[in-house]
Amino acid sequence: MLLAALRATAFAFGAGLPWDKVWPAAARALLPDGTEADRETLDAAIRLIRSSRLDGYLARGEEDGRTVYRPVHQRVTEELQSSPRSFALSAPGSALVQVGSRARRARRRIAEASHQRITQVLAQLVRSGRQETAHPYIRRYLVAHADAGHMLRDEWLPVQLLSQETSLTLRSRLGLPLPADSPSQSYLAAAALIEPYITSSVDSGSRASSINFHMSAFGRTRRLGPGTGPAVPQSVSWEAATNVLASPPGAIKTLTPLELNDGRTLLAAGTKHSVHIWDVASGHHLVDLDTGMALGMRPIRGRSGRVFLAVAGVRGAAVYDPLSGLQVAGTEDLHPVMDLQVLADGDQRWRLLLHTRDQGLQLWLPDLGSRLQALPRSGFQSVVIRDHDGRWLIVHKTRTDFRVSGLDEPYVGPNPGLPPDRLLRLIPREGAADLLMAYGAGRGALLWDPQSGHVSQMSGVPRHVHSVPDRDGPTSLAGLNDGGLAVIWQQQGADWRPAAAMRVGPVHAVTALPSRHGSWRLATAGEDGIRLWEQPKGSRPASDQIPARRPRVDRDVRAISLGSLVYGGEQAWALGTIEGVQLLRRADLRLIHQLGGRPPVYDVFPATPERNSDLLAVRTETAIEVWDIASNEITLTVPVDQRARACAVELRPDPPHHLTGGPALCVSTPQEGLRVHQLLPDTTLPECSFGLSSRITSLAPVPSEDRTLVAIGASRWVYVWNLDRDAATARLSTGTPAPVESLCTLNSPDGLLLAAASRDAIHVWHTSDWRPVATITALGTKRLSYLVGKDGASLLASGDGHSIRIWDPWTGAPVHTLLTAASVYALAGNEKDGTLAFGGPAGFAVVDFSALAP
Repeated sequence: MLLAALRATAFAFGAGLPWDKVWPAAARALLPDGTEADRETLDAAIRLIRSSRLDGYLARGEEDGRTVYRPVHQRVTEELQSSPRSFALSAPGSALVQVGSRARRARRRIAEASHQRITQVLAQLVRSGRQETAHPYIRRYLVAHADAGHMLRDEWLPVQLLSQETSLTLRSRLGLPLPADSPSQSYLAAAALIEPYITSSVDSGSRASSINFHMSAFGRTRRLGPGTGPAVPQSVSWEAATNVLASPPGAIKTLTPLELNDGRTLLAAGTKHSVHIWDVASGHHLVDLDTGMALGMRPIRGRSGRVFLAVAGVRGAAVYDPLSGLQVAGTEDLHPVMDLQVLADGDQRWRLLLHTRDQGLQLWLPDLGSRLQALPRSGFQSVVIRDHDGRWLIVHKTRTDFRVSGLDEPYVGPNPGLPPDRLLRLIPREGAADLLMAYGAGRGALLWDPQSGHVSQMSGVPRHVHSVPDRDGPTSLAGLNDGGLAVIWQQQGADWRPAAAMRVGPVHAVTALPSRHGSWRLATAGEDGIRLWEQPKGSRPASDQIPARRPRVDRDVRAISLGSLVYGGEQAWALGTIEGVQLLRRADLRLIHQLGGRPPVYDVFPATPERNSDLLAVRTETAIEVWDIASNEITLTVPVDQRARACAVELRPDPPHHLTGGPALCVSTPQEGLRVHQLLPDTTLPECSFGLSSRITSLAPVPSEDRTLVAIGASRWVYVWNLDRDAATARLSTGTPAPVESLCTLNSPDGLLLAAASRDAIHVWHTSDWRPVATITALGTKRLSYLVGKDGASLLASGDGHSIRIWDPWTGAPVHTLLTAASVYALAGNEKDGTLAFGGPAGFAVVDFSALAP
């Protein structure tokens, strides 16, 4: 029993094994077969160890505010791990400390079996605790024990633990893409899916709801038992990305891989305020660099071969250690640097070329501080490339042609035979001459090779092209093409043709990662975060085999009709998607009808919300159409541009400016005004002009007993307009120049509220006197909706790039979070039953939030 207690500390992770609950349980797991001991007996054994000479074999530490114990030396650890029946430190060279292959295999088998037993007893502690929070050591390290024991499966890890787990290492242990289709690891995959989006504000109840939601999305409809969270999925057709490495805040401007000497690959992502760095293999976040907006990044090597990161941005240029985050060199008082190139590194003196916005090309030697040397300006654009001999050439673009000169020595050679109406882009390559790409909007790209002097054609309309680091094959190029494709090009004869393609969807940035195991690897950045893609080489030999977009009626949902819709005697959802308007049966989300018209659809809502009718308003890129869904005919068409916004109102009879009352559409105009189109009869009323300095970005009706009000969202302001009097009722400030993207009203026993979402915050006002009620910090909010909680409580739902957040509108306090792991473009709350329908690029779902209370 003493030996089992000592051995338990040798298998501890982190700083060591805590006594409370965990040490006795781990010791019991390592007792010889057939030996039983209760908690009191094991506690007594541990006390005996601490009061005897055996205590000298243990070192103390602290983790999570608790004292922890582990062997005092690595040799003691190895002896305890290798000796399940006896413990005596052996002399060097003895059988127990030999490091031969047979001894290593035996030690691995013993360690694996020990971790299996520890996993089982710690998991049982979680199950027996039911609704209690698990011990901090278990929350942090049970996954590690299961992994070491090859037990990383659903049957061994309680689902209530997954909502509390704090190591956040499931993605790295399971690997990307996550095994969502595995029947033995689907719980783990669901928990790993939400890891990139977990912050300190996401509590265990929210994590439990999110895991339960994604389990439903995987097709596992069984309720998960204890710890499943208060949000209950009703109907789910949702497919979040399973290859997300990370989800940094803000849009990602640029991506750069860094290959370290130890074989690891890091990925640096530049955003508006900083650069974030992750380990690609483990998904571990290493460091954030306070760089300001990063516009260009390059790896740069020191004399020892150590890799650093050179960053160009609005603050100038600087070089950082990507592991510690320390800045090792930087410019001072420099205008923004748009990009940079590394001209010399490694054994040579560092030499960088800075592409500044206002001062042209500048040479920077970091060991001389921030002193720069300006290069002569010539032409409209200049690009520096390296030829096959390592010489640096400057290509100048003039009005009529391109000229080449040497950076350090005279250039003798041909000028690029490229069309002068193209822009230039450098494509650096390792072990070969750089390429110069000439491109134009909507046209294919041309590549000039300074080594051969040849100009070759690239198929498609490539963007964000990079060379692919690949030591095993020919130099390849990777970038984006039309239609959401990431393409790998290889040179075939005189031209560059696709060798592989991956459908990555709309993304902001792409870069190539070092190839491995005969596969191409890419990293992309978009609304879903940073995603990793891999495709075996040779798997797409022909251009006609590029994967087509998979048609799904419930994909890319942009809008959901709030009203109750009946089609063919069945309750239905009306969804606006990139494919058009789809009517889905509410019972099982089956497509029962599709309206005609021209997709994509950006908004859909009842045209007569206060009446029982079959009229549905649909906003597309060119028009707002009112459809009679029973007859599948258009009853009204209002030509608009893509930026128009619209909502439905019920006009009062005989107001001063209207011929008659009844249903009408309010539509924003290009002149920052509002036009009202009456439906019954079809009458267009004079335009209401507000004198706004910015365009209208959102509209919503404001219910009132004695007035017809509409809320108008624009930059910095929300206007409340009285359509009866054609005059403003209120002018509400959001305090930020960001446009108001979404508006909604909320009924409550204490009055009607108006909520508005801009880029960084949600603002709530009381409509009785338009006083501010709450301001909620909510970054990236795209949509708002009213939601009914427990006992009819009024709640506010907001959707962003990866979650739905539920708020108390009166206090601004967070109530719950559902991590959708994909963007939410549409929200529709049901006032009768507390359900919330939502949609986005990942699909469509309905979740019951009626158990929530402020």
